[in-house]
Amino acid sequence: MDDINISYRDMGHVGGRVNQLRAEIKKSVSLIDRFMAVLAEKKEMLRADHGENVQLECEIYSVEHKLMELESRKNAQQKAAECCSMYGIFGMDYSVSADRMYYMGKPVRYFSDPGGSGHDWDGSTEPYKDQQGVVSVTAVRGSTGQVLYLKVYDYKK
Repeated sequence: MDDINISYRDMGHVGGRVNQLRAEIKKSVSLIDRFMAVLAEKKEMLRADHGENVQLECEIYSVEHKLMELESRKNAQQKAAECCSMYGIFGMDYSVSADRMYYMGKPVRYFSDPGGSGHDWDGSTEPYKDQQGVVSVTAVRGSTGQVLYLKVYDYKK
């Protein structure tokens, strides 16, 4: 949770957080591209049969594992940027390190945005759920489709 900022509630701070997350996403994409190039080179070496197949297979496995970690981190960063840009002004944030949503510093158990474009905040059709959370929140939208506020309808101690 140390990577979120529960004290901001103005657009300047929200915009700064979103910009920071977008910069982190760009770094992740760059690293993924580099690791993909390394993976392609190692697979080509394996196909060329350079005689050290066991070592190459281990290296390929290691690079593939790192790629999965980077993809997962990039996805969490994208979730955080989306969450912060849409709901940050209302006190919602998403911790990349914990891979968890927070409302006013409290872990969210359930979150939905039923008035969104047929999807919830991260583009999926499923609402966010975390059994370890303590607060349930729903986005309330106006007639223009803009989020007006976040309704807290359940709080578990």
